[in-house]
Amino acid sequence: MRSIVIIDDHPAICLAIRSALEESGEFKVVLESGNGIDALEYLRKNDADLVILDLELPRLDGFEIMKRIRSAELSTKVLFLSAKNENIYAIRALNAGAQGFISKGKNINDIFQAVKMVIAGYSFFPESIIQGLTNGKRTEIARESKSLSNRELMIARLLAEGQSNLEIGVALSISNKTVSNYKVRILQKLNINSVVELASYVNENDLN
Repeated sequence: MRSIVIIDDHPAICLAIRSALEESGEFKVVLESGNGIDALEYLRKNDADLVILDLELPRLDGFEIMKRIRSAELSTKVLFLSAKNENIYAIRALNAGAQGFISKGKNINDIFQAVKMVIAGYSFFPESIIQGLTNGKRTEIARESKSLSNRELMIARLLAEGQSNLEIGVALSISNKTVSNYKVRILQKLNINSVVELASYVNENDLN
């Protein structure tokens, strides 16, 4: 029986995925956690065949967790499960070393099939990402936002939501000064002048 770790801070989603996986008799969910730090500690001490990983989590976002999994040379496969724009975030997941990305908008059977494929050694990404068939507007957005690192993109989204430097610092376990430095870099890279413009950019380009 294959072992699964779910890192997601939405209990209802965890329950639905766990039920579908364990009812099949093929998988055992060995850990559910909404905290990336606790999940990483578990993974350093225990083997898992697959991590199902949300992008937006408190303290450590999904990309930072992915980075630490790879830095620790853990053998577990990673399938991102996110409600974020797949044309932006799936390619980032692929570049980060994940084996798959599936939208939370898919039904539970699609998610189950994605898990089976990744466990079997295949990649599972949106067809438009694999074949490079995104439309012109989305391709342009993906290219433009590519200048931002994954952490910068996360902070840009939080700033666009109206969160203060202090709130972002607490959420991501970084200092207020570090958030300020990120903000300056984000505005410079996107060639915009204010958080108001940043919010418009994020919303218009469906980065939130």
